[in-house]
Amino acid sequence: MLNIAPQVRNARGRPAPACRTFQHGAGQRFCDILSLVMPELPDITIYLEALEERILGRKLARVTLKTPFLLRSVAPPLSSVEGQSVTGLRRVGKRICIGCENGVWLVLHLMIAGRLHWGKARGKVLALFEFDSGTLLLTEAGSQHRASLHLVNGADGLNAMDPGGSRNGESSGSF
Repeated sequence: MLNIAPQVRNARGRPAPACRTFQHGAGQRFCDILSLVMPELPDITIYLEALEERILGRKLARVTLKTPFLLRSVAPPLSSVEGQSVTGLRRVGKRICIGCENGVWLVLHLMIAGRLHWGKARGKVLALFEFDSGTLLLTEAGSQHRASLHLVNGADGLNAMDPGGSRNGESSGSF
């Protein structure tokens, strides 16, 4: 659930440029206070909601990497998630985390130009995640290979990916 704050407005009554608004629910426009600090938060939240509908509880049949630059970890191996069902989805900082039934987590960081698409390829495809419900594609508009994929074991591995800071509206210390 998002922590919703009143929309910040400038002197003319328009939304302030520092406050990112986005569509949520029945066409209402919200501004999340964390988007002032982390402008990617609305996008990540929308991705997680869309992924929950499409892949939660579904089997990940195969992962195909189209570039060796995407995978930034060596253990556990990429083959360890193939044939596993998705048991959890969460956000760790700016990362999208997909949990499998064997305790391995796929941790995606889209960076600036990374995008997730369901179904047909659009743009430069970096990876394909083939589920029994369809195909999730990771694309990148740029050529700098900034997006990343890590695989980690369990909650300890996932916590090690946590950059700190605030998450889900909670402050982890003073700013």
